[in-house]
Amino acid sequence: MNVKKLSNTAKLPLREHDSAGYDLFSDVDDFTSYPQMVDLIKTGIALEIPKGYVGLITPKSGLGHGEGIVLGNLIGVLDEDFRGEVKVSLWNRNNSGDKPKKIFKGDKIAQMLIVPILTPELVLVEHLSDTSRGEGGFGSTGKWEHLQ
Repeated sequence: MNVKKLSNTAKLPLREHDSAGYDLFSDVDDFTSYPQMVDLIKTGIALEIPKGYVGLITPKSGLGHGEGIVLGNLIGVLDEDFRGEVKVSLWNRNNSGDKPKKIFKGDKIAQMLIVPILTPELVLVEHLSDTSRGEGGFGSTGKWEHLQ
């Protein structure tokens, strides 16, 4: 996959161990993320996602669980035809009375999965095939029966 550095300080995405995703790194100096704020953080890179794939930006578990920092848009989508700078929307979900969190250049801020996409032809029909689940949705497996 082609990667372009947009600044001298940008870090390339990195897969550590045998992780499914590539770590994405901040390319901003000493940024302060205040509680309940959503910020767009530059990575300093642009990508050429291979044709037939999508880049999915997902949270880092250590940031969410340990620091209260999650993705502001829950998941980011990098389409194969996007060539701009990869930016990560971060939400500091800590309470307003908590201390702000510092984000430094080179900090891991998210991870990116490269996933194949399917684009089947849509066919308008009057009926769908039957299954044992049928129209059972939220709680249909028994855990959330009170929602039915």
